[in-house]
Amino acid sequence: MKKILNRLIFFTALILFANYLFTPIYAMFVARIGGSVETAGFAYAIYSISTAVLILIIGKWEDHVKHRENLLIAASFLSFVGFSAYLFVNNVTQLFLVQIVLGIATAIAIPAFDSMYSENLDKGKHASEWSIWESTNYLTTSFAAAAGGLIVGAFGFNVLFTLMALLSLGALAIAITLTRLKN
Repeated sequence: MKKILNRLIFFTALILFANYLFTPIYAMFVARIGGSVETAGFAYAIYSISTAVLILIIGKWEDHVKHRENLLIAASFLSFVGFSAYLFVNNVTQLFLVQIVLGIATAIAIPAFDSMYSENLDKGKHASEWSIWESTNYLTTSFAAAAGGLIVGAFGFNVLFTLMALLSLGALAIAITLTRLKN
């Protein structure tokens, strides 16, 4: 497996870990800021719709971008902004805005990651190298889900959001190293 694939996996695992620390307990946070179960559903729908619509537009544009690793840098930075913004969310409107920022970050990251990963697969190993990524995805999700509940239970949401922001900075550092690998 090429070094760039390992870095791409590590990059995305950090962002996923940060995201999935929060996802299973998301509705609890929404309730804390005065939202309802319906609000939690709508907030997540806003994130998903933002991602779905923008991923089509951004993905088409990314076909013409030479240095996709720069897009991973931008996506990491936006994730940092979004995760940090959770520290200041006091109402549903602010939450919806954060969801849009994170949707934009995801819409930038996914096409860039997928295309870079696909371009660097070893011939004859596409299935096994994609399976490494998929396994990492599910393992990361499971560990993060468990850790998020433990962290919030012991330290509260602010510590969780700070950790999420720091993990996205780690992903940003890895994305920067991708520029060196390609050159």
